[in-house]
Amino acid sequence: MSRTVRVAALQLPPAQGQSFSEIRGSNIANALAYIREAGRRGTDIACPPEMFASYGLPLGMPSEGCCDTVPGEVLDQIAQAARRNRMYVIAPLAATVDGVLRNTAVILDRSGALMGQYFKTHLTQPELDAGFVPGDDLPVFQLDFGRIGIMTCFDSMFPEVARVLAVRGAEIIFFPHVQSGYGEVGWVAQLMSRAIDNALHIVPVSFGVGESESWMPGQIMGRSGVVGPDGIWLASGGRQAAVVTTAVDLDRPRRVRCYGVIGEADFREQTFARRRPELYTALVEQQR
Repeated sequence: MSRTVRVAALQLPPAQGQSFSEIRGSNIANALAYIREAGRRGTDIACPPEMFASYGLPLGMPSEGCCDTVPGEVLDQIAQAARRNRMYVIAPLAATVDGVLRNTAVILDRSGALMGQYFKTHLTQPELDAGFVPGDDLPVFQLDFGRIGIMTCFDSMFPEVARVLAVRGAEIIFFPHVQSGYGEVGWVAQLMSRAIDNALHIVPVSFGVGESESWMPGQIMGRSGVVGPDGIWLASGGRQAAVVTTAVDLDRPRRVRCYGVIGEADFREQTFARRRPELYTALVEQQR
């Protein structure tokens, strides 16, 4: 049996333009073009980077047109692209939702309908200063091919996020972000560890540098792609802007020789069966 899913990480190029409207227009046009290319490749689900429509603009500032709304005009355009290409699209946006400023990742189904969204739970200080409100849940979404979760940027610093999503049944975690290049060794080790510990796929998605640029430390990370359950990178976009696609089989478990089991064992099944939540209460106790 096989549940083969084609995943696309949309590593968008830097925005072009000087004014707010030019920068936003460039970001949105790039996202739509990359969704079309992903659709041409037969993609099942695609994701652009964190806050893709307002990247390069001041954080927050809804009154200046730097933020979107859910529902809203930008989301309508992404929904049309999802419908035309018969794919799921995750749309990470800085947006007001029911009057609250959120760093959200909206999930659109193959018909373009809004089927759910994740509000970033761990906000950076600049986001808090700009008035963003964190989410209070780590939902898992049932799609027609399997179950997915989302963690956004700073969320990755907290291993509990990926573990909760895995315990709730996530088979793929999408990770839109805008992290820069310092500390890259630790960043890569984090993602590989999250994938290995939870025996699932992780899909990091960021921006790339332009075709005529050379990447330098401190610039936006790039390296969008797919990390497999054994920590191996199945696909990577490198540093340049790219549509990164690969197929993953969600019915292929990570099998290992361990735990004293004769022959091979399903790593996730064996590990999760031996979890002892009663020992982990320190994680939710108030810090002194």
